[in-house]
Amino acid sequence: MNYFPKVPTFPKVAIIIPAQNEQKNIVRAIRSADQQTHPNKKIIVAVDNSSDYTYQIAKGRQSTVPNLTVFYTYENHGRKAGALNQAIDLYCQDADFIMVLDADTIAAPDVITEALRVLSTDSRLGAVCALTHLTPLPKNATFDQKIIWQLQKLEYASADSRRVEHPEDLQVLAGTCVVFRPSALVSVAKLIRQNGQYYDQTNLTEDYELTLSLKKLGWLVTIGSKMHSWTDVPLSFSVHWHQRIRWARYHMDTLRQKGWNKDTRKDILSHVSFSFLFTQQITFAAIATYLVITGTPFVWNPLLWVVVVLYWVDRMYRLKYVDNLTPADVTTRALIIPEEMYILLHSVERIWSYWLSFVNGPEEWRET
Repeated sequence: MNYFPKVPTFPKVAIIIPAQNEQKNIVRAIRSADQQTHPNKKIIVAVDNSSDYTYQIAKGRQSTVPNLTVFYTYENHGRKAGALNQAIDLYCQDADFIMVLDADTIAAPDVITEALRVLSTDSRLGAVCALTHLTPLPKNATFDQKIIWQLQKLEYASADSRRVEHPEDLQVLAGTCVVFRPSALVSVAKLIRQNGQYYDQTNLTEDYELTLSLKKLGWLVTIGSKMHSWTDVPLSFSVHWHQRIRWARYHMDTLRQKGWNKDTRKDILSHVSFSFLFTQQITFAAIATYLVITGTPFVWNPLLWVVVVLYWVDRMYRLKYVDNLTPADVTTRALIIPEEMYILLHSVERIWSYWLSFVNGPEEWRET
């Protein structure tokens, strides 16, 4: 493996788009990459184990996008991680920076320009990711699809708000749209993996694992408050369930693999805290249900209203981070209950993922 070259005045950026059965999205993703205002770039589409026409459609764009390379991965069993590893080794050795853009994601035209500005502020910065918004709903979306899309829109905005407010404490580099310093990836491959893999091909939350590996080596990671991207999300509760179970389960697996250290301790403690609070919530709900059923009178402590009001105000404040804020966003947030029910769903998903992780349950992969 060769080290990547030093950064010139006009750095070359390689944009990798990993794609598996993305025939509906691949043209949109290529167009987004091609429209980046940064002039010195090349685009690599890594078509991986696809059974549709993703490869043919992407190849068809080469006549209008001359800096586009399309290739099929070879004997890849590492899913997205393996596809990215092959793309980096085959086509990014002359790149000064590497951008990863999911095939179901589009990036604002100035994402690369802004990413390079952020990375230039500190040589210890190994990567910067973009804010993640949701692509618009299809015009023919059903009522159920509108509900889950609305809840995810607010969820993503709230998550990004905390990342922006504490960019030095980024838990995970959002892999939908992220720009890397190649030397950071090389150091992971040589010093952590020792097998030439930039991404861990055994991990289904490869973005989280890579973030921890970069931190272990002393690299800083952050989010660009002016970097914007838009991604597709599941529009059914069934697909959403499987996606979040996979994320949470392999998040736990990664923590178990890494163990307790300065980079994982905060995440481990957050799981401990969640487990304690969830137990408290279930106990409170059980007691409240018993009191209602038996008709037993109970007194609401006025201090609890203070907590509820402060929580509500904080949530309403974070609406400023919502992309294209609408009355539906404000109404949903103000009502509290829809999002609280959604949070409860997440809690159940996390508890189930804990079980799968600790009993080494079977891996289940579903396209989302």
